[in-house]
This record gives sequence, structure tokens and C-alpha cells, in this order.
Amino acid sequence: MKKSSLTKSIALIFLISFVCVKVQAQNIEYGYSAIKTESGILLVHNDKDYSLTLEVKAKEINPIESQNMMFSADGQVLQVLRVENSKFIKPNADAKTSPTDKDILQAHKIWESDYLNEVLKVDSKAKPEIKFEFVTVNGDRTALYWEYPMPASYTEVSKQLFLSTVVGQKVLIIGAPIKIGATRQDVKDIMLKLISTLKISKTPYDVNVLAEEIRKGKKP
Repeated sequence: MKKSSLTKSIALIFLISFVCVKVQAQNIEYGYSAIKTESGILLVHNDKDYSLTLEVKAKEINPIESQNMMFSADGQVLQVLRVENSKFIKPNADAKTSPTDKDILQAHKIWESDYLNEVLKVDSKAKPEIKFEFVTVNGDRTALYWEYPMPASYTEVSKQLFLSTVVGQKVLIIGAPIKIGATRQDVKDIMLKLISTLKISKTPYDVNVLAEEIRKGKKP
């Protein structure tokens, strides 16, 4: 694979089995939508489990061609996606308790890093060290921050950062690559700022109504 293009490198990093599909049902679109706001865009994801919004605040936002919600915000590439818990957690009839949010997020980290090791053809004896920490968002939400070091052959991206949290029966993931020379803390702060805007709804959003409310001055 040719690695001279940052976009192509990023596309490889985000190879996760998830497809963004919009389904129209009674004027409600299931899938991702973006609404322009005064400070950037409001990302809306309508889902039959839980729906959610995230507010991206940036002066310049550009979409990146991808099956998933990928874009650059003031030059920093970000991706937002959701993965069903059932993809990486198997039912255990003998379990006395249900897995906690931390259990689910740890299981996703292992599943995702194993997948990246496979895609990037990492030697099983030389798997990268995955640094991680749990963080608390907005006082009561548990999230997992972790870093995946890219192989040395990737000369434009040094690490892939992930920030994940449980929403219903899925894990919400924010991903961001670090360009060579960029500051890890700066990118981490962008991700934490984004996830702090998370709002969740048990019912799907009417995107047209939401857009009209924002147009009239209502804050997201």
C-alpha cells in the first residue's frame, strides 16, 4: 500500500467493521447527519438503540471520503462511529453479573487493537504497547482513552488515539491520528472537548426540526 498520502494512511487506521447507512422512516433519518451551527457543526446520529448529538466547534470543517463519519476540524482529522457491543462481547450464561462499562470498554480496546495488529501485519511477538486510562466526562460518564502506536513504516502518522464510551448497547468511539511532530496532549484535549458535548436521546431526532431550531438561535 502506498503510504505517501496522509488520507490513505488515515483510511487504513479507521478500518472498522461499521457502515453508515441512512434509513428513512416517518420523516426520521437513521444514520449520521450534520447541521451547521454558528461555531461549527452539530453531528447527529439517529439509531434504533439510543440517538445522540456531538457539537464540533471549529472555524474550518471539511468532510473526508469514508464509509464512516470522518472529517477534519481546523486541520485535525477526527472520526466518530459506533460499534455494537455484541461484536466483541459474547454472552456468558455462567456470569453472575453483567459487564460494567469499564469491562465493555476494555473488551472493545482489545478487540480493536487486535484488529489493527492484523490489518497492519504486526508480528505477534512485537505487538505495540497500548497505553490507556479511564477518564470521567461531565462528572458521571466513564470513558476510555487509549493510544495505538503506528509501525515505523508510517512516516506521517505516529499514533492513533481513541476515546470511547458506552451508549446503550453500543460503544461510541472518537478516533484521531497524530501527525508526526504534533502534540499528543493537544489532540487528546480536542477529543475530550468533543465528547464533553455528548447528548443522548431515547428517541431519534427530527433533523429538520433541530436544524430549524438552531437557525432560529437555539443552542445545540
